[in-house]
Parts: sequence; C-alpha cells; structure tokens
Amino acid sequence: MDDVTISIANAFDLIVGILVRNNTSPINARHVAKALVSAEMSGQLGHGLSRVPSYAAQSASGKVDGHANPVVVDKKMRLFVLMQSMALLIQPWISRLMN
Repeated sequence: MDDVTISIANAFDLIVGILVRNNTSPINARHVAKALVSAEMSGQLGHGLSRVPSYAAQSASGKVDGHANPVVVDKKMRLFVLMQSMALLIQPWISRLMN
C-alpha cells in the first residue's frame, strides 16, 4: 500500500465525518478526532488513525454509545456520572474533566 499524506486539518475533518456517519455525535466525534490526530502526530500510531475503523464500527453497531454525554455532578471534585453506557472512547469524558 502506498503512503498517503494529508494535512492535520484534513485528517481531523475526515475522522469527524466518518464517526458522525457511523452514529457518533459531532461533539464526541471532534473529541475523538483530536485525540487520534494528536496520537498520530506524536508517533503513537497504534493509538492514532489506525483506530478509526474499529471506533466507527463500534459506534455504528451500538457496542458503544457515540451520543453519550458526560454530566458533571460535583464541579469541585470533578466527578462524573455515566448517564448512558460508556461513551465512544474516553476522550469526550477527559475533555469535560479538563474544562
């Protein structure tokens, strides 16, 4: 297979589009895309773009809830309640924790 080079922005947009088309909310798709592109850029290929097909398949099949939304229940302690099933990956949850 030939190597393909795309810009960071194009990789991000491509991942978001794939995830959204496979039953992931746009906001969760953006969190996941940011994490995957960051991993790829830092050389952690096993945690980067290679995960897109499996993440998309898991969301499309309902194995994970691509629309799950973390809810902050205690801002001081930064505790979360998993209101639905686990979100698509941990990235949306981590992003909420950091904000």
